[in-house]
Amino acid sequence: MKKGLFILFGLIFGILLITNIYAAVYFSQPEPYYNYGDVISLNLTVDPIKDSPLKIKLVCDGNSVDVFNGPVIDNIVIPLTASWIKDLSGDCYFSSEYAGETRKTNSNFKISRRLETALSVESFFAKPGETVTISGTVKRLNGFGSNGEVELNIPFAGVIQTNAEINGSLNSSQNNITASIGDKFYSRVIDGDFSLDLVLPEKVAAGDYKVVVNSYETSDSGEKINEGSTSAYLKVSQVLTSIEAAINNQNFDPGTNISIKPTLLDQTGNSMTDQVSVVLVDFDQKRVFEKVVNSGDTLVYTFPTNSPSGYYIADISVGDMKIAKTFFVNEKAIVSFEIKNGTLVVKNIGNVPYNRDVQIELNGKPFVKRVNLGIGETKGFKLTGTDGNYDIKVSDGENELLQSGVPLTGNAVNVGDTPNNFYAVLYTPIFWILVILILLVIVLILARLVIRRRSVTYPHERPKGLQLKGMVVAKRHEAHVAPKKQEVKEVSAMTFSRGLVPPTIAEQSMVVGGARNRVAVIAIKVKDKITPLTKAELEKAIDSIYDKKGAVHEQGDFIVGIFSPLGTRLTNNEPVAAKAAEEILNKLREHNRKFKEKIQFGIGINSGEILNEVKDGKLKFTALGNTVILAKKLADYSNEKVIISKEAYDKASTAIKAEKVKSNDVDAYELKKVVDSEQSKKFINDFMKRNETSKKPSVNYSTSAYQPQNKAPSSVNNTDKKNNDGYINFP
Repeated sequence: MKKGLFILFGLIFGILLITNIYAAVYFSQPEPYYNYGDVISLNLTVDPIKDSPLKIKLVCDGNSVDVFNGPVIDNIVIPLTASWIKDLSGDCYFSSEYAGETRKTNSNFKISRRLETALSVESFFAKPGETVTISGTVKRLNGFGSNGEVELNIPFAGVIQTNAEINGSLNSSQNNITASIGDKFYSRVIDGDFSLDLVLPEKVAAGDYKVVVNSYETSDSGEKINEGSTSAYLKVSQVLTSIEAAINNQNFDPGTNISIKPTLLDQTGNSMTDQVSVVLVDFDQKRVFEKVVNSGDTLVYTFPTNSPSGYYIADISVGDMKIAKTFFVNEKAIVSFEIKNGTLVVKNIGNVPYNRDVQIELNGKPFVKRVNLGIGETKGFKLTGTDGNYDIKVSDGENELLQSGVPLTGNAVNVGDTPNNFYAVLYTPIFWILVILILLVIVLILARLVIRRRSVTYPHERPKGLQLKGMVVAKRHEAHVAPKKQEVKEVSAMTFSRGLVPPTIAEQSMVVGGARNRVAVIAIKVKDKITPLTKAELEKAIDSIYDKKGAVHEQGDFIVGIFSPLGTRLTNNEPVAAKAAEEILNKLREHNRKFKEKIQFGIGINSGEILNEVKDGKLKFTALGNTVILAKKLADYSNEKVIISKEAYDKASTAIKAEKVKSNDVDAYELKKVVDSEQSKKFINDFMKRNETSKKPSVNYSTSAYQPQNKAPSSVNNTDKKNNDGYINFP
């Protein structure tokens, strides 16, 4: 009986168990990572199926949202959008509720709004005006490339974007967009890659700039659903754009200081730190001082007291960029005073002759002495006094010497010339005769042992009697007669009328009271090494300049012939210069045809104005504008030809034939022929006889008869400065 009850009870319990078995819900495993906008496809298995609704929740970081509530189905598709999952993100899982049973996915997964954004490099380097390419990648959390957009922010204005658009508009038809501060650049992200080409402004300041790139994806409604960000540094370099230089004055006395402060400026006008080359050049294009200084530093140079007067140029350069500043060194008579063994030594250390009264006081007793000294000359004065020490003061109004306790001896207090000392000997004729004889012996010895120096305007021998530098040219039919020593006088109309040959030596100097004349200038550039043979040929060639009353000046590799009315007595010297140049060209070509030792040369002709005067037997001149410079440039450009400037060509066009030369900077012509007509022959060949055949010259060539139209400029005007700074560039 008991056994039957147990069996019955077991059957009833088993039936109850069978009728109350739990229903199980099984989820397929989601991917580890999802971004907003993705879709989760969730497969479900329910066993056993009961008459109960199935509820599924998405749980993320403790927050949940119902994503399904309905009958059992095999697959649920869940879009990760705001309308489905609100703003849930983080570590997530799915939870199910079915027939009173709750279950969840086996492992968690992540839902995020973040995009992994990276640039190809962390730093970009560029110069103003250059194009910078900023590229990178944008990936979702699952590693797949995004197909969204990027937004670029650069913290300065003036940038131009060439491959995308601005302000969120990605219309591919738009290009070359300029941004101002606060504007943004945009680009498509295609399969995770993006690239923006940006042109930096020319005047962007140098420095390190932070570039921020924001990436994002949008929903169909335009809402940003996923975002990322990264940044890099854009380094903009300093670029030299200009050089400035401050000079403390425009006119300087010898012995004073010139201060030059060069400053290098970058693309925004800010100063740069770099080294600057400063070269001071005199009017003969010789370097007198050069130094390398740092930008912003002040260079100080003291002009020697005997610095020649004239215009100087300060060339300031860095690499290929340079500027030139022009200034003037004045004429100044300066002396130094020194007392040696009771003798006052006065020395002219200025750049002009000294002719002043000097007051000498011995214990207050004044003596005034007239001192006449050439440049570099010295004179001594013997100081005497009753035995004792004296306070001595020497002054010429500008320079002063004070010296106390100087012992003097003698019978009386006096200042006299030094008859019995070295300074007196210096000024005796016997002393100088001995010095000249010694120098002549030395010169004769050296003439046999030393190779002649390269100069065609200083020949050792001139068979025709032509001599330069300080000697009047002898007449051609009197070449065999030794020239007599003559007193040098100012050239006047009367001396010309008596047959004195006009000056053949031209000397560049500062002319203040001379005449302002239009002249023709021939420049001959000697482009190779001079040998004794070629030197002799060049000397013969330039006889054509002397024959036509021209004066010759030598500057380095250039021989410059100047045809001035003071020498030729003509107002139109361009045809004369053309004829002389043609003769020189023919002589040098003939030499090159006959001899193995060639002469490489070029000849240029220009016309312009100079200030000039005949003084000490020389034609002293100050070139105005580019009168001489352009002739030298044309000669340098020429290759065994005669190149004539347009201004000279216009003056001589009726007497010459020429063809135009192509040039980017100036109009120039190649001389082909001087017209060989009876009129031109008479004009060119007979003009030298005018003054010899007439007793009264038709033109007064006295320097006093010429009144300058304008005084010599105290400073270089804009035109002169341009001519000094510029160079002729021929193709």
